[in-house]
Amino acid sequence: MRTKNIAIIGAPLDLGAGRRGVDMGPSAVRVAGLHARLAALGYEVADLGNVAVEQAESVPAGPKRTRYLPQIAEACTRLARMVEKAAAGGAAPIVLGGDHSVAMGTVSAMAAHSGARSASSAWCGWTRTPT
Repeated sequence: MRTKNIAIIGAPLDLGAGRRGVDMGPSAVRVAGLHARLAALGYEVADLGNVAVEQAESVPAGPKRTRYLPQIAEACTRLARMVEKAAAGGAAPIVLGGDHSVAMGTVSAMAAHSGARSASSAWCGWTRTPT
């Protein structure tokens, strides 16, 4: 059965990116009218806000090959909780990123929710805004 409920979750995470800026993605997509466009298609839309994310200027980067790893892991853990709660409530979560590291939270939550034996068994889709 196809859900008519959508939960929008922002993940303004750019700590895994090589350059700054992708953290503005969730705001840009919202300003572009995502909520209204989904509602016009007949969906009930709830915007759950943004997951809390550390800012690069406020934390040490750490080793070059694992820059911001603890902060990324914590943000993805918080994101996973939000995604799984939305899915458990019957909504289809739409996660607005951020860099590609948000996939860790999104895929792990949907795999857990769907009972998938592996993350590859859960469907997730990505789109990228051209730069």
